[in-house]
Amino acid sequence: MFPNLCADAERDFGFSSEQESIECTELGVSLTNPLLFLRTEYPKRSAWSRLWYQGINHGDLNLRNIWVDEKENLYVIDFSETRPRNIVADFARMETILKFEMSRVETVEDLARMIEFEQGLAESDSLEDVPPNRYRGDDPLVEKAHSVICRLRRYANTATLFETDIVPYWLALLEWMFSVLSYDLPPLRRKLAAYGAAILCGRIRARAAI
Repeated sequence: MFPNLCADAERDFGFSSEQESIECTELGVSLTNPLLFLRTEYPKRSAWSRLWYQGINHGDLNLRNIWVDEKENLYVIDFSETRPRNIVADFARMETILKFEMSRVETVEDLARMIEFEQGLAESDSLEDVPPNRYRGDDPLVEKAHSVICRLRRYANTATLFETDIVPYWLALLEWMFSVLSYDLPPLRRKLAAYGAAILCGRIRARAAI
């Protein structure tokens, strides 16, 4: 859906898909290059077989596609992207929406604090784990987002029954984080998506090496 994703990231942030790592100057650390991961790891891993749950997923579950009437009845609309996906896909989609639409990312300091928040969310080793909240900023909505994300992951864990592997959830998160890079959003929000994707790619690589 976003064929110019890598070109957009290189033009706006200087992140080339040829580099092994990208520099996160906001925290002074190097991170796995998500664009290189997308270009090289996705094709390689597409042939791998995994016993992961599939289900009929909405595919674009976001706050604009969920309506509540005056009697608090819930309605879900827009099923244009509905198809079989990993059972956790819709939960991961909602997590991405919460992080990128509820949080404040107006300054470089805001961005740095949200990168730390992303690092905390990626510390979980399974859907059963409660991810720590590493946010040190002063945006009260981030605490609310963390609480809802924890609940979403509990729901995802229930939906997968006995499976606890968190990699399918990370891959679903990556799908939407990569998309954000080409969205019509302020540069700092899109840069946060690049760093969030980098953190997840590093975790996926580390799990594969175990």
